[in-house]
Amino acid sequence: MPYKVRNIFLCNICILIAASYAASFTVPLEIVNGISANISDYPYVALLRIQNYPSCGASFISNTTLLTAAHCVQTVDIQNLTIQVGSSVASENPSEIIQVKSKIPHDLFCTDAQCLDYDIAVVTIVSAPQNFDVVPVKLNEARIVTGILGTVLGWGYDGVNEGELHKLEVPIKDNSECSEVYYSDINFSERMMCAGGQGGDYCWGDSGGPLTVDDILVGIATWSSGCGEDNKPGVYVNVSEFRSWIQENTGI
Repeated sequence: MPYKVRNIFLCNICILIAASYAASFTVPLEIVNGISANISDYPYVALLRIQNYPSCGASFISNTTLLTAAHCVQTVDIQNLTIQVGSSVASENPSEIIQVKSKIPHDLFCTDAQCLDYDIAVVTIVSAPQNFDVVPVKLNEARIVTGILGTVLGWGYDGVNEGELHKLEVPIKDNSECSEVYYSDINFSERMMCAGGQGGDYCWGDSGGPLTVDDILVGIATWSSGCGEDNKPGVYVNVSEFRSWIQENTGI
């Protein structure tokens, strides 16, 4: 099965982004085997919208700065990017949508199908939310212990109902295990980490969303094979490997 960068379709060595967004948003899938979550319990998570379509997840690291996946924003014009905050439902008319002011995808982000590396971006909004108390997530700076449970969050849409925020606990995998799973197709780097692979995973519509351990951001959802397939862990950006880059680009 081909590997999928969430919200976009991977085709040979091409990632079809901008023009493909509108079509892909009509049929993305929600977190597989997750349960409903209340955004008040996760006040750092936000929904990135492109031309008002729910598209990706994001995480507040300050009241006006968020982290997401580079593939979510790299080729999208700023005027088409907004952030939905304070709602557990990806409704067409949420209570608060804030315009994105700037975006900084990593300049080494690799869209080659054999790479998919450096998939991280900083997004800044024009003003802090007025109707919701954001609590920025802390950033991981330590080595993650293999086997502990992390929580992945996302609004993926099931094709019938409005997308609702879901969560799923997934075990953190050793990178050597992921390298063995994906070795023939992807150059799995230390800037990646993986979790899950036991019948639950994030899926289309959940890219860019957070993987946290004790409310510390350890990963950013980026790609995997299928959605929730056994022995096919979801792959995440390893946040600790980008701590210097985040600080250089945000001061955080």
